[in-house]
Amino acid sequence: DGLVFEPIDEYKGDFARTYFYMSTRYYNEDSSWDNTDMTNGAELKTWAVDVLLNWHQLDPVSNKEIIRNDEIYLIQENRNPFIDYPEWVECIWTEVCDLKIQTNQKLSQNLEIKTYPKNASTILEIELIQQQQVQIDVYNLNGKKVDELFRGKNILGLNKWQFLHNQNPTGIYFFKIQTPKFIQSQKFIILK
Repeated sequence: DGLVFEPIDEYKGDFARTYFYMSTRYYNEDSSWDNTDMTNGAELKTWAVDVLLNWHQLDPVSNKEIIRNDEIYLIQENRNPFIDYPEWVECIWTEVCDLKIQTNQKLSQNLEIKTYPKNASTILEIELIQQQQVQIDVYNLNGKKVDELFRGKNILGLNKWQFLHNQNPTGIYFFKIQTPKFIQSQKFIILK
């Protein structure tokens, strides 16, 4: 019943990922923001999430969007993680979370990854059936690397690593697990 704006199909995903970024980045810093038909401060309303998810899925990340994200990083030193890791959108705003990222090489195994909180830390458990180089980094929701958890060869069988929360604030984080044959991410939450 009012004047509305809808971007052309070619840019709908770009807008969606921008809204997801702004909502995430400023979630706890929006006390002076006005509420709109689409948001309560930085929090997206349910109908808006549904529309933006649809736009995000129909218009995947483009090369132009990647270049823009890279250029913004050169100036601001921060990135839109939903451009770098578009699969994070579903993990945050839906019940579906499949963060298996397949590289050009065929996955040699299906990993069972578990995370659980313990005191002021999060435990990461992975069952590995072969010894290989493993790198595990921790990223915040802004796509910034906050810690290098492990770099080296895993042991055969159950591997456990402990990420101490230390100065990291409450929020959503991701373990990025990388071997020569695959990259996989696992979401976890820090609550203080």
